[in-house]
Amino acid sequence: LFWECPVAAKVTFFDAYYLDTMNEEAVAAFRDLAYTPHDRFAADYGKTIKGVFTDEPGLMIHDGFFKVEAMRTTLQNPQRTLPGIALAWTRDFEAKFRELCGYDIRPLLIGLLYDIGPTTHKLRADYFRAISLWYSQVYHGRLSLWCRERNLEYIGHTLEEPLFNQVRTQGNQTWVLSLMDRPGLDYLGHGVGTAANPVRILSCKCAASVAHIQGKARVMCEAFGGSGHGHSLLDRRLDANFMAVLGVNMFIPHAFYYSFEGYRKTDWPPTEFLHQPYWRMYRPFADYLGRLSYIQAQGHHVSGTAILNPLKTMYISMFHEGQAIKDPPCQRLHTQLSELMLALHYDYDYLDDTQLHQATVEGGRLKFPASEETYGLVMLPGAKIMSSAAMSKLLEFFEAGGKVIALGDVPMEADERGKDEALADMTVALFGK
Repeated sequence: LFWECPVAAKVTFFDAYYLDTMNEEAVAAFRDLAYTPHDRFAADYGKTIKGVFTDEPGLMIHDGFFKVEAMRTTLQNPQRTLPGIALAWTRDFEAKFRELCGYDIRPLLIGLLYDIGPTTHKLRADYFRAISLWYSQVYHGRLSLWCRERNLEYIGHTLEEPLFNQVRTQGNQTWVLSLMDRPGLDYLGHGVGTAANPVRILSCKCAASVAHIQGKARVMCEAFGGSGHGHSLLDRRLDANFMAVLGVNMFIPHAFYYSFEGYRKTDWPPTEFLHQPYWRMYRPFADYLGRLSYIQAQGHHVSGTAILNPLKTMYISMFHEGQAIKDPPCQRLHTQLSELMLALHYDYDYLDDTQLHQATVEGGRLKFPASEETYGLVMLPGAKIMSSAAMSKLLEFFEAGGKVIALGDVPMEADERGKDEALADMTVALFGK
C-alpha cells in the first residue's frame, strides 16, 4: 500500500509535514521560494551578505529525531501518531534504488526492521547508502551550489546527537558537513561533555573533524540556545571554552531578538540582546569570543589519532525484530571512547569509512589531500562491517607501520556483495585469528 500525504498549508515546523529533501523537484521548489527571492540583494552578495544558514534540515525531522513512530499523520490532528516505525522515503524510491543498487527493494522492505537472513545487512547498508547519497546531493548539494554561484558561503547545522538520532536524520553526517563551507553544529543547553553526558562531544567533533580533514579554516557553532534566561556570561564562557577545545572557532549566539514578547520568550532562550541585565557587559564577552576564535583559526590542528565512526555498523544494528535499538553496542563504545580520550587529554578526529578511500599512506601515517593533519593511530569502536576499500587502506596503513586498535567487534563483513571473504582475510591479516 503506497500513500502520499496531502499538501499542507499554513502549518508550523512542529505541527505538520516536512520537505522531501531527497526529491529534486521538491528541493528546487523550496530553493525558488526561500532562496531565490533574495537575489534582489545580489549586489550585496559576498559583501554585506556573506552566506546562507540552513537550520536543522534532515531526512525526516519529526519521525527521525523526536520519535521512531510515524508522526504528523493527518492535517486535522498533526500530533497523531501511528504504531510501528517510520523510515526515510522519497517519491520514486523503488525505481531510484533499483538504478543505484541493481535490485528491487520492495519484496525485501521488511528486512529493514526484521532479520530476513544473510541478505539483511547488505540490504540495510544499501538502503542507508542510498538515502544518504540522495539527501546530501539533492538538498545540500543543490543549495550549496546555489550559494557558490553567487559568491555566498553555505553554512548551518543539522541534528547531531546522539549517534542513533544523527543517523536517522542525516544518514551520513560526514557527507552533509563536507558540503558546507564552514562545517557547523548546534550546542544546546549549558554544560560540558562528561562521562555522565558524553554526547555533548559528538556534534563538535563531527564538524571539527570534517574541517580538519578537508582543510577548512572555520568550524561554526550555533551556541548557547536552550540554556535558559538565567544562563550567565560566566556559564557562557565555560561552554564556549569547551566548544573551542573541541575545535569550534566561530560562534553564532542564539539569539538576538529585537523583541522577545510572547512566543519568542520561550523560543530556546536566552536572549542575547538588550533585554538581558548584563547587556552592557556583553561587548567584552563578544570580544573574548572573537579573540578565542582568532587563535583557534591559526595554524592547523594536530592530534595524530583518528576514531572511525561506526556508521555502517549502526546501519545494521538500529533495528531488531521490529524494534528500535537506540543504543547499540557500537554506539556505546564510540561514545565512551570519545569521552575517555578527552578525559585522558588525548585529542582525536572522527573518520568516516568513505574518507579512508581518499587517504594516502606515507611513513606509517594517514594523510589527506587537502589537510595538513596526519594520523599514526586509527581506533575502531565496535565496527562489525566496513567497506572492503576502507579495510584495504587500513591494512596498507598497518603494514607501513601505522597502529590500529579495535574495541569490541572487529569487521568480518563487507557492506558490498561478494566481498565478505576478502574483507575477512584482510581483518585476519590485520588483527590475527
